[in-house]
Amino acid sequence: MDPGRMFMFLVMAYMEYEDLRVYIHQHGVSLSSAKSIAIQTLEGLEVMYSKHIYHRDIKPQVVACLNPILVKITDFGVSKQALGTFLTTRCGTAP
Repeated sequence: MDPGRMFMFLVMAYMEYEDLRVYIHQHGVSLSSAKSIAIQTLEGLEVMYSKHIYHRDIKPQVVACLNPILVKITDFGVSKQALGTFLTTRCGTAP
């Protein structure tokens, strides 16, 4: 390896149950678990929004279940960072 080159690595946590949609389908969710998942997801969004990062595609498929009581927001493919600008999203189907 060339010591002058920089390398980038991607490290991700192991997800035992895949995404929230699959987890709910396979295991179901109690009311207390649903509340915990909702609170964790909203807290994650709050942190992102405080840094002006807007996910723009929150759905069960982008909430990863690391175990039954810990979830993480994933897939930032359409997220935007807004610094001093306004973000707009048109509703509907693209032409």
